[in-house]
Amino acid sequence: PSKRHPRGQVVIAAGNNASNVLYAEDNPYYTALKKAKLEKCWPFIKFSCIPAPGRLWSLSPVEAMRPIQVEYNKTISDIVQNRATVGRNKIVAPKTANIDEQEVANIHGQYLKYSGIVPPQVLPATSLPQQVERETERNRQDLDTISGSHEVSRAEVPSGVKSGIAINYLLEQDDTTIAPIIHAWERSKVQLSKAKL
Repeated sequence: PSKRHPRGQVVIAAGNNASNVLYAEDNPYYTALKKAKLEKCWPFIKFSCIPAPGRLWSLSPVEAMRPIQVEYNKTISDIVQNRATVGRNKIVAPKTANIDEQEVANIHGQYLKYSGIVPPQVLPATSLPQQVERETERNRQDLDTISGSHEVSRAEVPSGVKSGIAINYLLEQDDTTIAPIIHAWERSKVQLSKAKL
Protein backbone atom coordinates (compact mmCIF):
# COMPACT_ATOMS: atom_id res chain seq x y z
CA PRO A 1 0.00 0.00 0.00
CA SER A 2 1.05 3.60 -0.73
CA LYS A 3 -0.49 7.09 -0.78
CA ARG A 4 -1.24 6.77 -4.48
CA HIS A 5 -2.53 3.18 -4.19
CA PRO A 6 -3.85 2.69 -0.63
CA ARG A 7 -4.95 -0.90 -1.36
CA GLY A 8 -1.70 -1.74 -3.08
CA GLN A 9 -1.38 -2.59 -6.76
CA VAL A 10 -0.63 -5.60 -8.96
CA VAL A 11 1.47 -4.71 -12.02
CA ILE A 12 2.72 -7.04 -14.74
CA ALA A 13 5.38 -5.52 -17.00
CA ALA A 14 7.65 -6.73 -19.78
CA GLY A 15 10.93 -4.85 -19.36
CA ASN A 16 11.82 -1.81 -17.28
CA ASN A 17 9.97 0.97 -19.14
CA ALA A 18 6.67 2.35 -17.90
CA SER A 19 5.31 1.90 -21.43
CA ASN A 20 5.82 -1.86 -21.14
CA VAL A 21 3.14 -2.32 -18.47
CA LEU A 22 0.89 -5.15 -19.60
CA TYR A 23 -1.53 -5.18 -16.67
CA ALA A 24 -2.21 -3.00 -13.62
CA GLU A 25 -5.03 -3.12 -11.07
CA ASP A 26 -5.69 -2.71 -7.36
CA ASN A 27 -4.43 -5.47 -5.14
CA PRO A 28 -7.11 -8.20 -5.34
CA TYR A 29 -5.83 -9.74 -2.08
CA TYR A 30 -6.19 -6.56 -0.03
CA THR A 31 -9.58 -7.38 1.56
CA ALA A 32 -8.60 -10.92 2.55
CA LEU A 33 -5.26 -9.72 3.94
CA LYS A 34 -6.94 -6.90 5.87
CA LYS A 35 -9.28 -9.40 7.56
CA ALA A 36 -6.22 -11.37 8.62
CA LYS A 37 -4.56 -8.10 9.76
CA LEU A 38 -1.83 -8.63 7.17
CA GLU A 39 -2.67 -5.76 4.79
CA LYS A 40 1.00 -4.75 4.57
CA CYS A 41 1.97 -8.26 3.51
CA TRP A 42 1.96 -9.74 0.07
CA PRO A 43 0.56 -13.25 -0.52
CA PHE A 44 3.57 -14.37 -2.51
CA ILE A 45 6.64 -15.98 -1.02
CA LYS A 46 9.98 -15.69 -2.79
CA PHE A 47 12.13 -18.82 -2.64
CA SER A 48 15.63 -17.65 -3.37
CA CYS A 49 19.07 -19.19 -3.56
CA ILE A 50 22.00 -16.77 -3.40
CA PRO A 51 21.05 -13.08 -2.99
CA ALA A 52 22.42 -10.83 -5.75
CA PRO A 53 22.89 -7.12 -5.01
CA GLY A 54 20.87 -4.82 -7.25
CA ARG A 55 18.48 -7.40 -8.64
CA LEU A 56 15.27 -9.04 -7.50
CA TRP A 57 16.03 -12.55 -8.68
CA SER A 58 18.71 -14.38 -6.80
CA LEU A 59 21.59 -16.31 -8.29
CA SER A 60 21.58 -20.08 -8.56
CA PRO A 61 24.58 -22.44 -8.52
CA VAL A 62 23.24 -23.77 -11.84
CA GLU A 63 24.17 -20.44 -13.50
CA ALA A 64 27.82 -20.97 -12.54
CA MET A 65 27.70 -24.66 -13.48
CA ARG A 66 26.34 -24.23 -17.03
CA PRO A 67 29.58 -23.10 -18.76
CA ILE A 68 31.54 -25.87 -17.02
CA GLN A 69 28.92 -28.43 -18.07
CA VAL A 70 29.19 -27.21 -21.69
CA GLU A 71 32.98 -27.68 -21.59
CA TYR A 72 32.58 -31.10 -19.97
CA ASN A 73 30.14 -32.21 -22.68
CA LYS A 74 32.46 -30.96 -25.45
CA THR A 75 35.40 -32.86 -23.95
CA ILE A 76 33.40 -36.08 -23.64
CA SER A 77 32.26 -35.66 -27.28
CA ASP A 78 35.90 -35.21 -28.34
CA ILE A 79 36.89 -38.38 -26.47
CA VAL A 80 34.08 -40.40 -28.09
CA GLN A 81 34.94 -39.05 -31.54
CA ASN A 82 38.64 -39.81 -31.02
CA ARG A 83 37.82 -43.35 -29.87
CA ALA A 84 35.87 -43.90 -33.08
CA THR A 85 38.71 -42.62 -35.27
CA VAL A 86 41.51 -44.45 -33.43
CA GLY A 87 39.82 -47.75 -34.27
CA ARG A 88 39.66 -46.90 -37.98
CA ASN A 89 43.25 -46.36 -39.03
CA LYS A 90 44.22 -45.24 -42.51
CA ILE A 91 46.19 -47.54 -44.82
CA VAL A 92 48.99 -46.06 -46.94
CA ALA A 93 49.97 -47.98 -50.05
CA PRO A 94 51.82 -46.94 -53.20
CA LYS A 95 49.77 -46.77 -56.40
CA THR A 96 51.90 -49.58 -57.82
CA ALA A 97 50.58 -51.98 -55.13
CA ASN A 98 47.34 -52.33 -57.13
CA ILE A 99 45.07 -52.81 -54.08
CA ASP A 100 41.35 -52.73 -54.73
CA GLU A 101 39.92 -50.12 -52.35
CA GLN A 102 36.66 -52.08 -52.12
CA GLU A 103 38.54 -54.95 -50.48
CA VAL A 104 39.95 -52.76 -47.69
CA ALA A 105 37.77 -53.09 -44.58
CA ASN A 106 38.45 -52.30 -40.97
CA ILE A 107 38.39 -55.95 -39.90
CA HIS A 108 40.83 -57.51 -37.46
CA GLY A 109 43.19 -59.94 -39.21
CA GLN A 110 42.23 -58.87 -42.73
CA TYR A 111 44.36 -60.31 -45.54
CA LEU A 112 45.38 -57.82 -48.26
CA LYS A 113 46.89 -58.90 -51.56
CA TYR A 114 49.27 -56.47 -53.15
CA SER A 115 51.75 -56.47 -55.96
CA GLY A 116 54.87 -54.39 -55.86
CA ILE A 117 57.92 -53.92 -53.68
CA VAL A 118 56.61 -51.63 -50.90
CA PRO A 119 53.88 -53.23 -48.74
CA PRO A 120 50.87 -51.22 -47.52
CA GLN A 121 51.33 -49.66 -44.08
CA VAL A 122 48.77 -48.75 -41.44
CA LEU A 123 49.02 -45.17 -40.22
CA PRO A 124 48.59 -45.19 -36.45
CA ALA A 125 45.97 -42.70 -35.29
CA THR A 126 47.09 -40.29 -32.61
CA SER A 127 45.26 -40.51 -29.33
CA LEU A 128 44.12 -37.48 -27.39
CA PRO A 129 46.68 -35.95 -25.05
CA GLN A 130 46.59 -36.88 -21.36
CA GLN A 131 45.47 -33.36 -20.46
CA VAL A 132 42.03 -34.09 -21.97
CA GLU A 133 41.40 -36.80 -19.36
CA ARG A 134 42.63 -34.43 -16.65
CA GLU A 135 40.31 -31.73 -17.98
CA THR A 136 37.22 -33.93 -17.60
CA GLU A 137 38.24 -34.77 -14.04
CA ARG A 138 38.84 -31.09 -13.24
CA ASN A 139 35.44 -30.13 -14.71
CA ARG A 140 33.79 -32.82 -12.59
CA GLN A 141 35.52 -31.49 -9.47
CA ASP A 142 34.47 -27.91 -10.32
CA LEU A 143 30.84 -29.01 -10.73
CA ASP A 144 31.01 -30.81 -7.36
CA THR A 145 32.52 -27.76 -5.66
CA ILE A 146 29.95 -25.30 -7.04
CA SER A 147 26.99 -27.57 -6.30
CA GLY A 148 28.31 -28.48 -2.84
CA SER A 149 27.74 -32.15 -3.61
CA HIS A 150 30.83 -34.36 -3.42
CA GLU A 151 31.13 -38.15 -3.30
CA VAL A 152 30.08 -38.28 0.35
CA SER A 153 26.83 -36.43 -0.31
CA ARG A 154 26.06 -38.96 -3.03
CA ALA A 155 26.66 -41.87 -0.61
CA GLU A 156 30.03 -42.69 -2.20
CA VAL A 157 33.04 -43.10 0.06
CA PRO A 158 36.10 -41.26 -1.28
CA SER A 159 39.17 -43.41 -1.89
CA GLY A 160 41.45 -43.68 1.11
CA VAL A 161 38.78 -42.68 3.66
CA LYS A 162 37.91 -45.47 6.07
CA SER A 163 36.98 -43.66 9.27
CA GLY A 164 33.34 -42.90 10.00
CA ILE A 165 34.42 -39.69 11.72
CA ALA A 166 36.22 -38.54 8.56
CA ILE A 167 33.13 -39.33 6.46
CA ASN A 168 30.93 -37.32 8.85
CA TYR A 169 33.43 -34.45 8.66
CA LEU A 170 33.26 -34.49 4.85
CA LEU A 171 29.44 -34.56 4.97
CA GLU A 172 29.47 -31.59 7.33
CA GLN A 173 31.78 -29.76 4.93
CA ASP A 174 29.29 -30.23 2.07
CA ASP A 175 26.42 -29.11 4.29
CA THR A 176 28.35 -25.97 5.26
CA THR A 177 28.81 -25.05 1.60
CA ILE A 178 25.09 -25.09 0.83
CA ALA A 179 23.96 -23.90 4.28
CA PRO A 180 23.05 -20.33 3.15
CA ILE A 181 20.81 -21.75 0.42
CA ILE A 182 19.15 -24.15 2.87
CA HIS A 183 18.57 -21.33 5.39
CA ALA A 184 17.03 -19.10 2.70
CA TRP A 185 14.63 -21.90 1.74
CA GLU A 186 13.79 -22.54 5.41
CA ARG A 187 12.96 -18.83 5.91
CA SER A 188 10.70 -18.91 2.85
CA LYS A 189 9.00 -22.10 4.12
CA VAL A 190 8.35 -20.37 7.48
CA GLN A 191 6.77 -17.39 5.69
CA LEU A 192 4.67 -19.77 3.56
CA SER A 193 3.45 -21.67 6.63
CA LYS A 194 2.56 -18.40 8.38
CA ALA A 195 0.64 -17.29 5.29
CA LYS A 196 -1.25 -20.59 5.22
CA LEU A 197 -2.22 -20.20 8.89
